Amino acid sequence: PLRKSATVYNLSHPYFGIIPTLLLVNLRSVNCWLREHHIGMLAWLGKYSLEIYILHHHAINIVFIRGYPRCNFLAVSVILIFTARLLHNITSVIRHMLLPANEEEKCWQNTVACSVGIMILYAAACILTWAEAVSLGTISTITMIVGILLYQVLMEMTWSDYRGTAPKLKKNQYEDDEEAEEGGTTKVSPPLLATLSIFLLGYALYQSVLTNTSHSCNPNHANKGRWVPLNACLARTQLDRNWNAINYFGPTQCSTLNTTEQWAWPEDTCGFHYHSGSELRQKLQERRIVFIGDSSVRKLYHSFCRFAGDLTAGGYEGTSTSHSDASTSFGSTSLEFKWAPLSVDIITKIKSTKASFSTEREGGPDIIIAGGGVWDKLHLSVTDEDQSSQEETIKTLASELKSTRKMFGASVVWFVPPIINTVALNSDEKRSQISEGNIEEMRRMYHEIGVPQSASFILDGPQFTQDRVSDSFD
Repeated sequence: PLRKSATVYNLSHPYFGIIPTLLLVNLRSVNCWLREHHIGMLAWLGKYSLEIYILHHHAINIVFIRGYPRCNFLAVSVILIFTARLLHNITSVIRHMLLPANEEEKCWQNTVACSVGIMILYAAACILTWAEAVSLGTISTITMIVGILLYQVLMEMTWSDYRGTAPKLKKNQYEDDEEAEEGGTTKVSPPLLATLSIFLLGYALYQSVLTNTSHSCNPNHANKGRWVPLNACLARTQLDRNWNAINYFGPTQCSTLNTTEQWAWPEDTCGFHYHSGSELRQKLQERRIVFIGDSSVRKLYHSFCRFAGDLTAGGYEGTSTSHSDASTSFGSTSLEFKWAPLSVDIITKIKSTKASFSTEREGGPDIIIAGGGVWDKLHLSVTDEDQSSQEETIKTLASELKSTRKMFGASVVWFVPPIINTVALNSDEKRSQISEGNIEEMRRMYHEIGVPQSASFILDGPQFTQDRVSDSFD
């Protein structure tokens, strides 16, 4: 089971996990000397095992040293153990304050008070969810307010009794009750100062992230990778360390593959990396993604489907299905492809999507991926009148992309047509009308009119196909 996937291991663990535990207990009980001795370090860690178990779920995805998992594990483990020890000590103090020894009545009172407080917070969470007001700002504000109130209530209710009865705290360490009377300012100062410190620290960290992002990281850097030759059998850490790339080949494929090319970001400062199909589905839960465009966009749709888990997507297609709409879903994620070979078709499909949303027949898309232009060059660029009409159509397209972003609040991705392998086109008409030179003119026209600028993100086809032109075919 230890060599299986995490999901299989978690399902089988309850059936065999008890075996090594019972074996260790029995072996230790066999000998008197073993029963009288123990390993101090493990005993010390055992004191914080509960806190370590709870915190490790939050620490599992922390990466300080990318590409060096053992070094990263060591750094995160030190922080995890330190935090667990701190949490254990705080929990111990609060437990003695809320549940004082030999005072059953006060224990019941505090238990009821805590239960009521939890129900109030749960009700507040339900109200925020119902009002669609859940955001980082509201959560942070409520957390600070509740933290100050909780601190003040605990101090008022329990501290005077706790400081005289708590273990390892002697009463003579403090002044007498009469001498320890505190004013309102003294009572309120600690939580206010702590809140202010946390706020300033968080704001400084936020500004630091914004500064680093604005100077060194931009989403469009995703287009600035390159194809690198990778040995499919290299260790994952070596791929990550040298190329910022993660090997997606399985061990059975490794023995049959030699070297392949993978899109990677060797000089990336944004932390781009590949996501597995399960990660992709998890991150896109409850999302609707719409692809609108020609054959190139259709291939993006099929590639997305394969990556999400449908390995049969984009197989051999007959002419009856290749030029038509398609849709599928992966759990709560909805994927749609709308066939729109011409720019005017893209406009029509976008308008129909907006109309469906405005009449509440369906929810608006979260991401729209659109692209085209090649078919316009093939069929609608024969005369000067065609050219003039095409420019007006492209202006309308840019306007529709902008209005779509505002209407749905969705991310709109414009897919710039990839580089054309002119000699591989299968007819003289295509080689004449949609040669790479003509398509480059079309790309410049779209850019001058402002289509890419109207989108949230540009998927730069020429950038990731310029080194692979000979691989393409019609």
